[in-house]
Amino acid sequence: MPMNGVMKLPSLQRHFIFMTLSLVCILGGAAIYSLLRQPSKFDTRLATNTSSQRQPSSINPEELIPQDQVAPVAGKSISVNLPCEVQSLSPTQGAHLRLLGQACGKGHKKTTDISIQNLTNGFTAQVIELKEQSYTTDYIDLVEGENQLLIQRKDQAGVVHEQKIQILRQPASASSQAIDLSESNSK
Repeated sequence: MPMNGVMKLPSLQRHFIFMTLSLVCILGGAAIYSLLRQPSKFDTRLATNTSSQRQPSSINPEELIPQDQVAPVAGKSISVNLPCEVQSLSPTQGAHLRLLGQACGKGHKKTTDISIQNLTNGFTAQVIELKEQSYTTDYIDLVEGENQLLIQRKDQAGVVHEQKIQILRQPASASSQAIDLSESNSK
């Protein structure tokens, strides 16, 4: 025991306390300096929005293409009510097609026994059951030109019935007017 009641620390502990105190002083000094100093100047082009529209600050308004120079895309996606006995659909400029249909024929009570594939590009549609005997699909990708869809329905006996449907996707032109996508097209 030391003479005047103060215990002498081993050398390793003194070094540890000294290093900790030094680190606290350095970090504390840096924090106080960042709070007291004047903010640095920054690029005001990104922070100042001169247009009346809201947009991300990282976009320079001078680099944007004016709206009147952007070509419109007519009929990007379309929904069609699909009758049971149809072989072709009206031509469309849509790049995506969603089918709405019924389970057709005798023994076709469940829509889970239906598969739909675009044979032209190999896209297989996801069939989504809506009610007991109706379904919809996700959007089927269409290529420009003739697209051939294959609908396969399996009846209760396990027999697969196939139906092929042709749809022509016309190229979208900049001069064409937009079509009402909420309207169903069927033939």
